[in-house]
Amino acid sequence: RGKPLSFDVALGSRNIPYHTYVRLPMLWTLEDLVNQGEPVRLSLVMGEITADMKNKYRLKKWRRSAETEILAYYENGLMKLFKQPNFFLIDSHMAEEILKGEQTSVEGSLSQEMHTKLGEMLELTHILIVDYSRTHKEDRTRDTETLRLIEVDSGRVLESLTVVPRLSYESYY
Repeated sequence: RGKPLSFDVALGSRNIPYHTYVRLPMLWTLEDLVNQGEPVRLSLVMGEITADMKNKYRLKKWRRSAETEILAYYENGLMKLFKQPNFFLIDSHMAEEILKGEQTSVEGSLSQEMHTKLGEMLELTHILIVDYSRTHKEDRTRDTETLRLIEVDSGRVLESLTVVPRLSYESYY
């Protein structure tokens, strides 16, 4: 991109880890927003979580644990990367509470109306939606994450990124 990252992270002389590298376009977009100097109030929202599990009870249990782990992973990462005084990470549980009683337009997706409602209630400028899927074939498990950074006022998708981690977690099928 022609400019150094200003993230407050000690990488030393090591290479950027793969899990960070594959998410760089999303991080650059967030960095550009933060560097503009205006307040960036971001909340993470878990979108659709899917898996090709046959056992409905296990699927429901897995979804709950996956959601907790995924949101914690992104919240921790963003708090470590963005320490500027104009970056505010709003607790994802607050957004989830608001969404609990609301209907989403399609399973896992938020309508423009919901972006606006979340934005107003939590004073958000941006929402980062994380969709997650797991497929299992023979002896391999493949996890896929799709990230969408939404500007609340306009409903515009500022960045969309699909990540397929190199290593998938142990399968619980």
